Amino acid sequence: MILTKCPHTNKERAEFPLLALLHFACLMAVGNPMHCPRVQKRLNELQERLDIFNPSRLFRETYCKQIGQLGKNFNLQIKDKRLHVSRITTALTTTSKKTAIDNIVHSSNQVNI
Repeated sequence: MILTKCPHTNKERAEFPLLALLHFACLMAVGNPMHCPRVQKRLNELQERLDIFNPSRLFRETYCKQIGQLGKNFNLQIKDKRLHVSRITTALTTTSKKTAIDNIVHSSNQVNI
């Protein structure tokens, strides 16, 4: 997860507050985070940043061509060149949650961006 790593480069330092704001907007969202206006606003801010500047290496490794974790309960991924947030199902146990996420990441590695 990118939020647990200390940003070292200028790109990472610019992306970190946008990802943190997106994470907290997701925490405050009720239900599907993609339906929350606050989450949409944060996604648009991050998307604008990524449209203007190339993402950092850490961002590409974490979120491009796979689903990366955004906090404990949320995933961030790039689909159709747009950012999408989804909630990790809390009904899953820790072991099955890891397996479910691994399966999603494995199946999404075949997507080209």
